[in-house]
Amino acid sequence: HGMKIMTVAEWAGRWKRNDDFPDCLACGSLNTREHHFIQTWCRGNRKWESETLCLDCHNYSWRSYCDPEFTTPSEHEKERW
Repeated sequence: HGMKIMTVAEWAGRWKRNDDFPDCLACGSLNTREHHFIQTWCRGNRKWESETLCLDCHNYSWRSYCDPEFTTPSEHEKERW
């Protein structure tokens, strides 16, 4: 028994598309799958990051956003003291 070598399409087969940002930043393809997504809300402000893999050129596209007023609970406590 050996290990099976997976194709990129098999490896990313269960990943979903990010319909908000479906395009690859490198080649413009819409054949992408989301590899990583985190979103945090704190006191009405948000921060998120998303990484998608292009199944055509095999490059990753990274996007992120942070509201200007966003702080984590620990940062907020430090500011108060």
